[in-house]
Amino acid sequence: MRLAWALRAEPLPVVACFASGRQPATLDRRLQSLGRPRVAGLRLIETVQGTLILGAESALPWMPDLIWLGREPGAAQLLLPTQWQPGLPLEWVEAACVQRVGGACAVIPRVAYAPSRQADAAELLLLATAGARPVLEARPRAAA
Repeated sequence: MRLAWALRAEPLPVVACFASGRQPATLDRRLQSLGRPRVAGLRLIETVQGTLILGAESALPWMPDLIWLGREPGAAQLLLPTQWQPGLPLEWVEAACVQRVGGACAVIPRVAYAPSRQADAAELLLLATAGARPVLEARPRAAA
């Protein structure tokens, strides 16, 4: 699926973050350093593309180069980049993405993790969020 993206005038409030490449191993170490009380409410999804962490903004592990995601008021089933907005009506994007993954999902355009790319040629990474499990139940990844 291809979709044009533009910078938002105001960023969305943060409700999730995504780590790709070698970042998931660093993210795992960061989560372990935060302690059980802070990460107790966080949930995660691990995929080949990276790790998605969902939770309250104040509990998320702030680190450089993560992709920050928020929830658009008109699209309850989508997590979108806090800085980028899709170039099509939100209800169209939500319907297409939810149909493709079978439920609520995080939408990560290539432009969000490779800003030098042209926004109008962005490919999407769609991650279903239904299977998120508590961070405290997750096994640590092997070091990269």
